[in-house]
Amino acid sequence: MIVHHDLNKVKNYFDQLVILNQYLIAFGKTETIFTQANLKKAYGETVFIGGMEA
Repeated sequence: MIVHHDLNKVKNYFDQLVILNQYLIAFGKTETIFTQANLKKAYGETVFIGGMEA
């Protein structure tokens, strides 16, 4: 397990993710759970990731 906060690199390095913010938001394949909706649940505000606004 790695704690990683550079969201621009997530899709390039990780096949599976756990997204947490005081509770489990999502777990599974990066392509499935690395979504705008899950990032909004985790960060609660607008997040810009490599041209993708979440």
